[in-house]
This record gives sequence, C-alpha cells and structure tokens, in this order.
Amino acid sequence: MDCSNSDKNKLAMDVICHLIADCDWLNVHVVPPHGAVFEIRVADGYGARWSNDGSEFIGFLEPYMEDGHSKGWRH
Repeated sequence: MDCSNSDKNKLAMDVICHLIADCDWLNVHVVPPHGAVFEIRVADGYGARWSNDGSEFIGFLEPYMEDGHSKGWRH
C-alpha cells in the first residue's frame, strides 16, 4: 500500500468496524501459540482475532479452507 500509516490505520479500523457490525460468528478458543483468543467472523468467512482479554489485536483472518494446513494456507 502506498499511503501513510495514518491512512493504513484508518482503513484497518474501517475493516474492524465492518467485521463487528456484520459479525455472524464469535468464539473464544485456544490457538497456539497465542493461547485463548477471541475471534469474530462475517458470513463470507473473513474475520479478526484478539487476545482473550481484548488487550492485543492478533490479526485479520481469511476464510477457512479444506486441508488449509497441508496446502500452506494458499487459496
């Protein structure tokens, strides 16, 4: 992306707001190496993940895919 960090942060916040507003699924589960995480996803499978206490944003998520680990998570 060829834009300022401020613009990147705004775009990321817009995506997070969309995920929260349109959330179809949420869960707390254990994901190595993070331990317990809070995860949300929208209907098309995209989502975001935070530490269980919400203090750390871990990252954005792509939709699940069959045999993802063996395929190296390449869609």
